Amino acid sequence: MEPKIVLYALIQIWDELPTLFGPQWVEIFPRLEALLDQLTKAQSHPEQASLVADLVLLFRNYPDVRKRMLTVVEELRQEAGAASQREEVRGSTTRESEPAPANGNLTDTIRELQELVDAPIVTRYTDITAPRHLALGQRGVITVRVMMAPSADSVAVQALEVHLKQTLEVCLQFNPQDFEGFDEPLRRLDIDVQATTQPAVFYIRAMSQGTKHLTLDFRQTGITIGKANLVIEVVPAALPEEQLHALIETVQLGGHYAPPPDLEIRVVVEDLGATTRLKYTVHSPNGVAGFHYQPVGESILRGGPAAYQQGIMQKMEALAAGKDVDGYLLTPQQVENKLAAVGHELYEQLFSPEMRSAYRRFHNTVHTILITSDEPWIPWELVKPYDDSDPGDVIDHDFLCVQFQVTRWLAGRSGAAGKIVVSRLACVEAGDVSGYMQLTYAQSERQYFTQLATTCPALENASPSPATGEAVEALLDQGGIHLWHFAAHGNMDFSAPNESPVVLSDGRKLRPEDIHAQRQTHVAQDRPLVFLNACRVGQQNWSLTRLGGWASAWVDRCRCGAFIGPLWSVDDWLAYEFARGFYDTLREGCTIGQAMQSTRRTVRDLATGNPTWLAYSTYAHPNARVKFGE
Repeated sequence: MEPKIVLYALIQIWDELPTLFGPQWVEIFPRLEALLDQLTKAQSHPEQASLVADLVLLFRNYPDVRKRMLTVVEELRQEAGAASQREEVRGSTTRESEPAPANGNLTDTIRELQELVDAPIVTRYTDITAPRHLALGQRGVITVRVMMAPSADSVAVQALEVHLKQTLEVCLQFNPQDFEGFDEPLRRLDIDVQATTQPAVFYIRAMSQGTKHLTLDFRQTGITIGKANLVIEVVPAALPEEQLHALIETVQLGGHYAPPPDLEIRVVVEDLGATTRLKYTVHSPNGVAGFHYQPVGESILRGGPAAYQQGIMQKMEALAAGKDVDGYLLTPQQVENKLAAVGHELYEQLFSPEMRSAYRRFHNTVHTILITSDEPWIPWELVKPYDDSDPGDVIDHDFLCVQFQVTRWLAGRSGAAGKIVVSRLACVEAGDVSGYMQLTYAQSERQYFTQLATTCPALENASPSPATGEAVEALLDQGGIHLWHFAAHGNMDFSAPNESPVVLSDGRKLRPEDIHAQRQTHVAQDRPLVFLNACRVGQQNWSLTRLGGWASAWVDRCRCGAFIGPLWSVDDWLAYEFARGFYDTLREGCTIGQAMQSTRRTVRDLATGNPTWLAYSTYAHPNARVKFGE
């Protein structure tokens, strides 16, 4: 087959590949990416043709992909033939017509395909209009456009990363008791290089009075990359029409592609004062689970999610010390039983009846799950499904983070990075600080990165030694770090999470609020992997840095590429083993989701009854890969 026609056919069906390949797309994509990289460097047509032939061989064991490719290739051949015939008829005396895409230059086709994998970043703006108020029973209109520049009466408040030349999905979510929707609550916008999109229009009807909340989710390449919260007041009688036109988000178009997860669980959080509502939607981007933006009920938490987390963390802190909440010593098996009880309780409280029904449908087909939530507090990894409502099919599964490759992300400012290339790293090691218990294995973590940099000549080790406050802040001011690894003590402050410190080698404390201004901009540009491996000091009033403050800082505000941190105190030795196992697995070419799942299982087997393996929460794209020294 003609190489340029094959590659153009691949461009045409790119968005279909996750569905055509299914879960195998995660393993096929890096091989395709490597061939494409070789294609961009190939110097001769025979070499290019040979690489395209190798690319076609990737599809040989996938009948659905081969059939679809052959269909599109034949369509492109016919289109090219028809275009040639038209040119012969027109002759040189008529105006030159546009050539068929498949007749284009092979180099240009390779470049266009490369842009689907790693698009350049271009800034755009989403302009959203909605009614400020509706009368009960009144119909309202919500419109969304992606623009080249912001409108005069809007304010830019957010940044998203979107792949150029790919479809942007806009999904409207609301309570059926509040509004009636017309048609599917999903619209698609084609993102162009030099044009404002057509408007996406949603029609709703007010069904109950009061202050109502709606959410617009922006999705691309299978994941949620941003959101906009809308508030509409529903009143008894019609008022003069008034549009809310100050809802705008900056959109950054670009970023590296990663195969979409098998399932995304979208959690929308609504603060109701004395209670908190969690609304769930499940979607299978590659179709393996059969869900298409399906609402699956809601759960109500008493109080706020931060208070909810605090209660669970108190239990986990006690279990990490081998005790129950009353201070009684437990055997390793008793600790395991208590951990299971926490997981079962979370499943019972967090998973609505509709979610449990959905779980029965997807647990056999799904491998990767991305939980996109509005909050950083709820420990989804700890959920342990148990359901005996059907005596003939009792669900008794492991924790979610072991049963599946589970990661999470905070909805809002960006999507997780599809790929993290580490050319410069910094290990912030502060295991020997005056007044604190020595962390012997923190030094081993620093030595790991020293050796890693030695074996990867293209990898620069910028680790500060010693990791004083001045040295760490200098690195933050400079930027250019693609992997931040912290091995240090931390302090949890439930009342003020942004005051929660990581203790540096000179005793100074780094807090979430310290990563601001230009430092924040550097992180957003570098999209680093951040691993906060902070251990408990050993005193009763000291423990791990609270994840809520650091997750919000690195993920939501600074838009890092991925973030990992333990939710409670972790054992010094096991924390080192976890970090080492995680990085070793990444270096073997595994995804972040695969590396976390594998490492949890390994560390779990090292010390029965110690919940360190369960402590780590992962904010990342589950199918993202980390490359060292490229």
